[in-house]
Amino acid sequence: MAPREGPDPPPTDAGRRVARRIAGAYLLFGLAWIAISDLALVELTEGLPGFAGGSLIKGGVFVVITTVLLYFLASRQLQAVPGPAPAAPETGARRLGRYGPVVVFGALATLAVALVIAMFSHEANEHRGLARNDLIAILELKAGQIELLLAQRQATARSYSRSRGLRDELTRFSQRRDPKAVSGITNRIEELRRDLEFDAVLVLDPSGRLVAGAGPDEMRRVSPALAAEAARSMTAGTPVSHFLHRDTQSPDGPILFDYITPLSATAGHTGSVGAIVLRENARGRLFRMIQEWPTRSATAEFLLVRRDGDTALFLNDVRHGKDTAFRLRRPLSEVNLPAVSAVRATTPLLMDGTDYRGASVVAASRQIAGTDWFLVTKIDRDEVLAPVRESAWFWLGTLLCMMLLAGLGVGVLWRQQMQLVVAREHADANERVALGKHLDLLSHHANDMILLVDSDARIVEANERAVERYEYPREVLIGMSAVKLGAPQEATQLGARLAEIRERKSASYESLHVTRTGRVFPVEISGHVVETAGGQYIQAVIRDLTLRRRAEEQLRKSEERYRALFERSLDCVYVADLEGNFLDANRAALDLLGYHRDQISEVSFRTLMSPEELQRAMTALNAAVRTGNQPETLELRLRKKDGSEVIVETKSAVVYDDIGPCAVQGIARDITERMKAETALRESEQRFRAMIEQSISGFYLIQDGKFAYVNSRFVEIFGYASPADIVGKSPSDLTAEKDRALVAGNIQRRLAGEVKSLHYTFSGLRKDGTEIDIGVHGSFTIYQGRPAIIGLLQDISDRKRAEDEIRRYVGQLEQAMQSTINVVATIGELRDPYTHGHERRVGEIAAAIATEMGLEHNQVNGIRIAGYMHDVGKIAVPAEILAKPAKLSKAEFDLVKDHAQQSYDILKTVPFPWPVAEAAWQHHERMDGSGYPRGLKGEEIIIEARILAVADTVEAMSSHRPYRPGLGIDKALAEIESCRGKLYCPSAVDACLRLFREKGYRLPA
Repeated sequence: MAPREGPDPPPTDAGRRVARRIAGAYLLFGLAWIAISDLALVELTEGLPGFAGGSLIKGGVFVVITTVLLYFLASRQLQAVPGPAPAAPETGARRLGRYGPVVVFGALATLAVALVIAMFSHEANEHRGLARNDLIAILELKAGQIELLLAQRQATARSYSRSRGLRDELTRFSQRRDPKAVSGITNRIEELRRDLEFDAVLVLDPSGRLVAGAGPDEMRRVSPALAAEAARSMTAGTPVSHFLHRDTQSPDGPILFDYITPLSATAGHTGSVGAIVLRENARGRLFRMIQEWPTRSATAEFLLVRRDGDTALFLNDVRHGKDTAFRLRRPLSEVNLPAVSAVRATTPLLMDGTDYRGASVVAASRQIAGTDWFLVTKIDRDEVLAPVRESAWFWLGTLLCMMLLAGLGVGVLWRQQMQLVVAREHADANERVALGKHLDLLSHHANDMILLVDSDARIVEANERAVERYEYPREVLIGMSAVKLGAPQEATQLGARLAEIRERKSASYESLHVTRTGRVFPVEISGHVVETAGGQYIQAVIRDLTLRRRAEEQLRKSEERYRALFERSLDCVYVADLEGNFLDANRAALDLLGYHRDQISEVSFRTLMSPEELQRAMTALNAAVRTGNQPETLELRLRKKDGSEVIVETKSAVVYDDIGPCAVQGIARDITERMKAETALRESEQRFRAMIEQSISGFYLIQDGKFAYVNSRFVEIFGYASPADIVGKSPSDLTAEKDRALVAGNIQRRLAGEVKSLHYTFSGLRKDGTEIDIGVHGSFTIYQGRPAIIGLLQDISDRKRAEDEIRRYVGQLEQAMQSTINVVATIGELRDPYTHGHERRVGEIAAAIATEMGLEHNQVNGIRIAGYMHDVGKIAVPAEILAKPAKLSKAEFDLVKDHAQQSYDILKTVPFPWPVAEAAWQHHERMDGSGYPRGLKGEEIIIEARILAVADTVEAMSSHRPYRPGLGIDKALAEIESCRGKLYCPSAVDACLRLFREKGYRLPA
């Protein structure tokens, strides 16, 4: 095993130690720097999700890459340490090797910078995507606010358009223009303006001229545009809820936001007698609502635009301009303008473009429902990307500075360390040459592993077998501590064993070694002391014992498995000689026979069997020994140690050795209980047959599509003489034609395994052709190893006729009761036409919730009827309070609250089979006790009332009321969800939410 020669020998142990010290010092410094700097930068990047984590990853990767590079540089430099030979002149290749690390370092630095740039480019795209999502959410929020405002004002205008007093006075004014009528109209609309906080209220005649007005003078002017729009509204008979305009005759006047509603004539007249105009200054509530941005922003704004001919007209004042409403226009050809794209599009829009200032923006738009307006929300791209750009410049500068400092520091450290190891490298190289020549004298290709270890327990040479078995590269194995080859549990003993070898000059022992990949294997080590000019070494010859130990372990495990199977078997296992004397037996056999293991020599066939049983057993055994066949299975009666008997089923086999038959091995199973069970089964079958034959019900067995058995009662029901007349017939032969498909299908379902058993009725066919009603219950079974149907049947003709009559009478009673309930509900709705159908819808919603909660069908019906009747007490509430289109006073609300008590007083005398009166009394109670009239809480409220409370709230909030428009099902569901457990029963709320959100339930019409 000669030392390797050539111009580039691998790094020596000293060189590798120096390289590891350089790399380790830099690794610790770099990791500390990255951790401390990044913890400080977390605060700087707090507003940029992912930047802090990204910087930690970047720093860690940078340190690892540069650490590997430094180790590579140090190792390569140590290879080039000159020996005693004269230095060769510097060639082009040497110069390339000198500057090669610099090129590699520069390439890695460029790659790191490129990675940072790519990371921030990706971050910019994600940030822009988040900004777009925010724009869409803000757009939907603002559009919803505008649409809600329009809906509220439209409902208000519609409510007051029904005011009979105003219509009466306007009708009289149209017949005779009386100044008193004008004064009355003016007083009414002035009161209306103050109550609803409008800037002005106008009343126009059918030609569009002003009849009366309330509000400041500048807000009471009627422009030609308003007159024309009002005339169109009165002609069509439809209100205009979003007439936003600017008076062209008063350019400096306010932006007007009008709600126009035609007023129909009264007192037998037809057609419109005028229109009421509810007016607001758009720069007040509407524009303030539009201009409010939910977060701090220097450039974000909302634009309200509409298409006006070939231009996009800006309806509100823009953020970066003054008095631009109805003055700023842009031609439709400027498609890159978000406002133009909005009015040209037919669907909601998300785009990048240029706004009216020429600035690049991110924008989103959608149309306001029911109008020709388009709401555009936008923000400058520079504002969106500003945090990303600032952070990117900061990180690039930081990264370049760190790389520069790291390169300078490591270069100085590396240069100093190289000067310290040159002399040591030369001496180590000469010593390794001498040791290599010595080890080569020892069979270089020996099958055993051979190592040469110095006084520091470091490996200085190894043969090829050692390199192959320990799986280390030669350059890694040479110079490594021999202690690392030992398994962790052997490491503490290695020092003592090496000392023993040096003292005795030779020693052998067994140990455990470990490969580079972590595989542990047993070894036998023979160590000898070797003296050389360079010092004293230990030559270790190591033999792998893996195969030998594996064979020994397999043999041991095989014996343990056999003994475990033998002892743990639930059956009795025994070994006996050819005379029947027991040689061995497992625990199950000894326990069965009542012997201990130390008494096994007392057990034999003679002690266990009667003479007759012994003769049977020995005859079978001798025949098997003589013929070579295995003995047959026998059932034997054995006598236990206590004298009692046990019946066993035994199977044995002859055991052979090199000479011939030597023993018998057998397995026995206790069948005493099985024999008793078989006897009991036979007796049970006889009793069962007697019971079936004397049964008052028909008993049958169907197999292969035919009757395989029927009892006497079955024969009697169908009018036959004996079972033989029916056995072999098909079930369809005894079934009326109309029910044959039903019977055949039910039989097939059970045979196919869809159901285990079925109970149903059908029309049977007697032998004389008459039909009878049959009730049958049959189940799937296995008879004689094949599938079959077994069941009972009875003639139920008389019972079915009685049940039909009872069902008809009960149906009449239920129909009469439902009709009475509908009449009572209708009476209540006539008193309050604004809640027409409310009680019926509450009843249906409550029934659906009860069904979803899994309540019984009868209880669900009771809840539905309670819903129909829960507001019957409103009969006692004055109609003008029920229909009042404004907020109720406390006294009025107390009268309305009394309807729950009135409902109870009306219903309590009716003997319903359900707690209808109590449910109506409690349906305004709440789980926290805040309800009325009794302030009940929690379980004090019956389940019917808790379900009615949820259904009543959902229906009431979703429907229109005189004092407000319907809020919609989404807000109703949000209300009960937010008050779940506080006001409303959690299980009822959960069932209601599942119905509407998961199962597609809709409010009843």
